[in-house]
Amino acid sequence: MPDSSFPQGDAHIELCQRFTLLAGAPTSAYEVSVAVAQAIDADASVTGIEADFDQLIEPWQRRQIVASELLAEMGAAGFSGPRQGVVGVAHSHIGQVIARREGIPITLAIVLIEAARRCGLQCHGINYPGHFLVSLEQTVVDPLSMQPLGAEDIARMDVRALVPAGEQSIGLRMLNNLKALSAAVRDWSRLLDLLDYQVALTGTDEALASTLHFERAEVWEQLGVLDLAREAYVECARTCPHPDLAQRAQVRAGELPSEGGT
Repeated sequence: MPDSSFPQGDAHIELCQRFTLLAGAPTSAYEVSVAVAQAIDADASVTGIEADFDQLIEPWQRRQIVASELLAEMGAAGFSGPRQGVVGVAHSHIGQVIARREGIPITLAIVLIEAARRCGLQCHGINYPGHFLVSLEQTVVDPLSMQPLGAEDIARMDVRALVPAGEQSIGLRMLNNLKALSAAVRDWSRLLDLLDYQVALTGTDEALASTLHFERAEVWEQLGVLDLAREAYVECARTCPHPDLAQRAQVRAGELPSEGGT
């Protein structure tokens, strides 16, 4: 997708406001994922995505599908990881994932979670490090394969990490994936926009927002915009409840020379 499709100007500000609303109101991972789709493509149609999703799950809803059948149907529909083996922004766009039937674990999981929810099944995400998982009717599922994990697989995992993922953490993780793609091509301006969305999505969580302010400062420093880097470090130091990070930010702010120079 071309850079020109990213939200700019007023569209960027409006999307930040939407993420702020999502942070403060009960919602679904699917709704957060639609906002992330609009962070990828400002022209992404909410009604179009919803229509495609309704068309996908309508036969399953009509049959009152059970968990094992839902997984089989998702597999039969062709949902899988990137078929060319290369991850791109489209794999984080829920509308594209529904249309093309390929995504990364977290977006495939969101399709499964929302389909299950609308079919009356118990389902939630698991923010497992390195590979997003799903709990479907109390069975741990790998969304890449749409198959339950075996007992041996689970035995090798850190069971302390097999806890439900909240909508906020899912959205932040999706945006992290997009940030990694932007960093890989050194698109620092795009990375700053994504950080804006993450800060908005943290809501009142100052501890989490302060780490994002530190990251933002590092990006501004990378770009050589030292006054804005200093401002972000100062904001991190001001709001961070963790003394070590607050001190690091304060030191970094003090070390930056003035852009005017002498």
